[in-house]
Amino acid sequence: QVDEVVNGTRLLKPGLDAKYATVLELSWDDPAHAGPPHVSAEFVRVADWPADEALSLQVLKAYSVLDPLRNTELHAVDDRFRPLSSFGARGRVCTMGRLICTLIREALNTDKDTNTNV
Repeated sequence: QVDEVVNGTRLLKPGLDAKYATVLELSWDDPAHAGPPHVSAEFVRVADWPADEALSLQVLKAYSVLDPLRNTELHAVDDRFRPLSSFGARGRVCTMGRLICTLIREALNTDKDTNTNV
C-alpha cells in the first residue's frame, strides 16, 4: 500500500490483487465548495464488504467470452514447469513466466541446425 505525497500530489495505491481498496472522501467546509477540499483516505479489506450483485453480473458477462477457453489446452506443460503457477509474478520468477519465456525463445530460435537466429 502507498499513501504518500510526490511533488505535491497525493498518491494512493491500495496494492494489487484487489485485496484492499481505497475509500476516498472529499469534503468542503463551504457549501459552495469554494477552496480546496479536505481529503481523507483509508485502505479497507475488500473481503469485509459484500459484493455488489449488479456489478458481479456485469463481470460474469464480460468474462463469459472466455468460457470456450476454460478447458482448452493451449500448450502441453513439461514437468520442469510444474507446478504451473503465476502467483507472485510481479515480484519474482514463477513457473508460468519461465514457460512463456521458454516458448518465445524456442519460437525465435527455430533454425537451430544452421546456427542462424531470427
